[in-house]
Amino acid sequence: IKVIAGKGPNGRAKPDDGAGDAKDAQLFEAFLGLVEQSKGSIKKCYQNALKKDGRLQAKTVPLRLSASFAASGAIKSSSFAPSISDTFDGCMRSIAAKWKLPAAPKATRFTAPISLTPT
Repeated sequence: IKVIAGKGPNGRAKPDDGAGDAKDAQLFEAFLGLVEQSKGSIKKCYQNALKKDGRLQAKTVPLRLSASFAASGAIKSSSFAPSISDTFDGCMRSIAAKWKLPAAPKATRFTAPISLTPT
């Protein structure tokens, strides 16, 4: 699984342009770190999906991983598009359920594209 850097809600914002601040950038980096740390588990979810759906064998799947966090840093929700299967989505939700960011002044939502490639 190759993880590709993405942008958070203020990922393009510079601390001095009024659209975001240094905390936004730190939180987004922490989110990308969670995704990176979860690569092995994500790969297992994908390998199980490959075993159940032969159509996935011949292509790379670009997946958009989105997660919402409360101001406390606790995960509120996660979503994955496109949906590969109910089993894969459930497996991914169980991974994301363990994620926690540092506390923030407000709730946040981050998105990162990842590429799932059969091995």
